[in-house]
Amino acid sequence: MQMTKSQRRNLKLYARYRNTPPTVGGLLRENLWRYGLSFVALFLLYSLAPAAQLEALPLILGGMLIGVLARDLNRYWTFVRTWPATAAVLDWERVEDLLATSAAAKSPGRRD
Repeated sequence: MQMTKSQRRNLKLYARYRNTPPTVGGLLRENLWRYGLSFVALFLLYSLAPAAQLEALPLILGGMLIGVLARDLNRYWTFVRTWPATAAVLDWERVEDLLATSAAAKSPGRRD
């Protein structure tokens, strides 16, 4: 089976949590760089607010950041809560086989 990058990434995620279940804190730590990048981008936009005479921009940007965090926390909590059921129904041998064949089939110079 030829897997997409997204499918391969999800199977790797499942395999990583096979023996150690995921936690919300762990998922937050794994994505900390994304939040840092978002914060830097929003800070740069915030610094432009006085020059552009947009007094409401800091509130809008703060609301966006809070919204992103709330959305992600909801996804993490859902993933953590549903993980025991997901782990129980996964065919772990099939997951390992797909990852092994996917790694072998992927040529060194190819990027998905």
